[in-house]
Amino acid sequence: MNLNQSYVVSASGAPVFGVGGAGAFATHTMKGYVVSLEWDETDGEPVMLVWSAMAGRDAGVFGICLSSAGKYADPSGKPTDEGLYECGMALPLLGRGLTPIELNALVDVVMRFIPELLMMPPAPRALRKAAKGEALVDITQKDQYDRVIKEASI
Repeated sequence: MNLNQSYVVSASGAPVFGVGGAGAFATHTMKGYVVSLEWDETDGEPVMLVWSAMAGRDAGVFGICLSSAGKYADPSGKPTDEGLYECGMALPLLGRGLTPIELNALVDVVMRFIPELLMMPPAPRALRKAAKGEALVDITQKDQYDRVIKEASI
C-alpha cells in the first residue's frame, strides 16, 4: 500500500480503492474509526474500509469485501471466532493497541456496518466501465458481400 496517496494500490500499482473519496457510497464515524463503504475499482465488488479517526489513513486501512463478510458475522448477526481473530490482527495496522477494549470497539464497528455492506447496490455503471478498460482487439465478422454480421470488442 502506498501511504502517500489517498487510495490503495494493487501489486501492479493500479488504484484499487479510493479510500474515503468522493466515489464512496457512504462514510461514517463510530467509536474512533472512520468507515467508508465503496466499490472495488477492479471488479465492482462492495467493500467496507475502516481506519482510525485519530491516526488517519497513514496508519493503515482495514478492508472487508462483500465476498468475505460471512467470515466476520454469522447469519444471526453475531461476530464469528474468525472475525474476532481478523479484527485483532488488524488493530496494529490501524495504530491501535492489542487490548480487549480496542478489540471490542473495532468488532462493534464492523458488526454495525456489515448490514450496510450487504445491502449496497451494484457498482455504478461508470465505475464498471472504467474498470473494464479499453478493448485489446476489435473483431468484425462480414459475409461474402462485405456486410457486417457481428462486431465484438475483447
